This record gives sequence, C-alpha cells and structure tokens, in this order.
Amino acid sequence: MSSASRSGAPGEYVLPQQFAAQAGISLSTVHRYLASGRLTKIQRGGKNSRVWIPVQELSSLDESSVGVASVVDAIAEMPARKRTSLPGRTPEWKIGLPS
Repeated sequence: MSSASRSGAPGEYVLPQQFAAQAGISLSTVHRYLASGRLTKIQRGGKNSRVWIPVQELSSLDESSVGVASVVDAIAEMPARKRTSLPGRTPEWKIGLPS
C-alpha cells in the first residue's frame, strides 16, 4: 500500500512536497506554479484543506523550466557583452591604470 493511499489521497495524486522532490524543483516553485495555475490541484475540503497534485503533472512540466542544468546551459549560450567605457573625461584616479 502506498503512502498516498494510506493518507486518504485520491487516486494518482501526490502532496506538493512529494511533487517537488520527484520533479527536482523547490517547494516554493511548486507553490508558485499552483498559484499561477500552471499546475492543477485537488483540494476537496475547501481553502484550508490538504492540496493534492495529479502525478501526470510531472510530465506536463517542460524540460526548460526544470532543474539548474537548464539555467546553466541558458547562461552559457548568452553572448558575452563587450565592456565599453562611458563617454566623457577619464577620472584622475583611473589615469595610468591598465584597461
């Protein structure tokens, strides 16, 4: 018997904490997704009752939004910015320093 069925969870559903662990995202991200409607939820007892998330929602998250690796890849693909100096006179303290 799974922990979900022992705790009174409806069919294939998990708690937000379990969803976060399985998806590899933080619990606060799960709560943001729930608030924005990006994830569906079941809340049978009203506003202050337990929240359940369907297991199939794990597959609905696209790979680009999950995990640190995708963020690192996106940063690596960004073009490097060339540093340019501002127009105007060079400050005295900077004269003679290597560029």
